[in-house]
Amino acid sequence: MSDDEGDFWFDRDPGPLVRAFALTGGRARTSTAFDLLAHVVATDTARPLLAGLAPELRDILSYADRPVSVAEVASHVDLPLGVVRVLLSDLLERDAIAIHEPESVSYLPADHVLTAVINGLRAL
Repeated sequence: MSDDEGDFWFDRDPGPLVRAFALTGGRARTSTAFDLLAHVVATDTARPLLAGLAPELRDILSYADRPVSVAEVASHVDLPLGVVRVLLSDLLERDAIAIHEPESVSYLPADHVLTAVINGLRAL
């Protein structure tokens, strides 16, 4: 039996070695709701914290040196969105990031206005 035959059960690409729940300490909820379109950016407070942070948090901060959306951060660090939201919450509590929420959709017309427009178009 050669070495290749004995190692057949090992994965070539085992994937992440740390489970997502271990990265968040078992937490699934955050103190702040992060919209997918909200932009996060690293603050000046983040630089002194880098040495004592977990690698995932350092990766988020290095990517957030310019404003990026929460969805982009999740894609870049290749972690589930829920995990990224918990990690962002941790960084926000340490003042390592700032959040810029997207503009409100309150400028959209009311439902009765849209209904009137649709009815007017149908009448044409």
